[in-house]
Amino acid sequence: MGTNRKAPRPRKPAPGRSLLELHPDIAADWHPTKNGDVGPGDVSSGSGFYAAWRCAKCGHEWPTTVSARSIGRGCRPCASVKIGRARSTPTPGKSLADVYPDVAAEWHPSRNGDLRPQDVKPAAGTEVVWLCGTCSHEWPAPVNNRTRGTGCSKCAEKDRARKQATPAPGESLADLRPDVAADWHPTKNGDVTPWAVNVGSVFRAEWRCHVCGHEWPSVVGSRTRPRGSGCSECAKLRIGASRSTPKAGESLQDLFPNLAKEWHPTKNGDLMPSMVKPGARNRVNWVCSACGYEWPTRVNDRAKTPVGGCPTCAEYGFNAAAPAVVYFLHHPDLDAHKVGIAGEGSGRLSKFVRAGWTVVHSRQFATGAAARSVEKAVHTWWRDDLNLPVWLAAADMSGLRGHTETIAATELSEFEIISRIAAEASRVATLEREADCVLAA
Repeated sequence: MGTNRKAPRPRKPAPGRSLLELHPDIAADWHPTKNGDVGPGDVSSGSGFYAAWRCAKCGHEWPTTVSARSIGRGCRPCASVKIGRARSTPTPGKSLADVYPDVAAEWHPSRNGDLRPQDVKPAAGTEVVWLCGTCSHEWPAPVNNRTRGTGCSKCAEKDRARKQATPAPGESLADLRPDVAADWHPTKNGDVTPWAVNVGSVFRAEWRCHVCGHEWPSVVGSRTRPRGSGCSECAKLRIGASRSTPKAGESLQDLFPNLAKEWHPTKNGDLMPSMVKPGARNRVNWVCSACGYEWPTRVNDRAKTPVGGCPTCAEYGFNAAAPAVVYFLHHPDLDAHKVGIAGEGSGRLSKFVRAGWTVVHSRQFATGAAARSVEKAVHTWWRDDLNLPVWLAAADMSGLRGHTETIAATELSEFEIISRIAAEASRVATLEREADCVLAA
C-alpha cells in the first residue's frame, strides 16, 4: 500500500490529543514509508484514517484504522505468539529447547518478540518465525510442524533436486535416453553431464539441438516424459512440412532451383527443398552461395525475391556474381585508412569522396565473390595478424557505413596496404584457376 487513498487526509488533532502523544506504543508501529506525508502526530487516537502499520517487534505489516489500533487491535502474529504461549507453557525439562535442541537452534532470534524456545512445548501449535541454519531462509511455521519433521522448504527443494539428479548405475539420461542426451549443451551446464542426471531430474539444463544448432533451456524431466518437449525450431519445420507438401513439379526445388542451391545442407533436419512449396511459411536455414553467410528465414520470403536475399550481401547492395572493386581510401582529417568493396558502378566510392575521403588505390575483379575474399583477407591481416583496432566510430562516418573497416593511418603505410591487396588478389586468382581446372577435368 502506498499513499493512503481509503480515507481523506485526517483532521489535525488538538494539542496533546494526537496518537503520538496519547499512545506512543502504538505510534511506534506507524509505517515509516507507506502513509504518505501523514504521521502519528497528525491523527487523533479515534481517527478513522486507514493507515499502514509495521510491528516494531516482528516486522509484520498490515493496514487498519487508527481507531482500531486504539481499542486494542494489534499485530496478529504477535497476538498468536501470546495466545500460544499461554496454552503451551512447558513444564521444566519438556520445552522445545530441551527436547528438540536442533529445531530450537533455528528459532529466529529477532522476529518472535520475547518468546523463546524455552517457553513452548514441542507440540505447540504456535506459529513462529524460523531461520534456516544452512541457507538463512526465513519462514513462518507452527512449532509442532517442525517437531514432526518439516524444515526449510528451500533446502528441501535442493535435496529433492539432488536426489532426482543423481542416477543409479545404468539409469542416467545418457544410458536410458541417448537421443535426448545428444542435445546436451557441451559448455553451458557447468560440470553437470548427461551421466550425472536421471531421466526424471528437475535439473534445468541448457540444450543445443544436434540437428539444427538451436539452443534453449529446459528441465530434464520435460524432455523425457511422453510427448516431451524438444527443439522448437525442428518442430516448426516438421509442422510446416506437413502443411506445405507440394505436388509433383511444384516444389521449391522444381520452381526455384537457384534458391534450392542455398538450402543449408545440415541445419534443416531431414527437410529438403523438394519437400516444400515456394509459398511455404517454414522458417529454414540458408547458406549464401556467394559469401558463405548462414541465416534463417521463411521459404516464401526467399521466393518473393529469388535474386539475392543474403543479408550480408544485401547490406552493401552487393552482388557477389557481378564485377566489383576493392578500394583503399584515406581521410586526412580523421587520420584514417579504410579498405572495402563496392559493386562496379554502384556509386559507393563517390559517396566517400564527397565525405572527404581520398581514393588511394582500387582494383577491379570479375566477381564480387573474389573481391570479398581479398577484402576479408586484408581485414584478417589487420585484426588477427597485426592486432590493429578499429580506428573510427560510426559517428565519424558522416552517415556512411564501414567504420569497422578502418585503421589509424599511422599504423601502416600506403605502400604496405597496396602491396597486400595485390598479393591477396594474386592468391585468389590462383585459387580460381585451380578450381576451374578441377571442374574442367
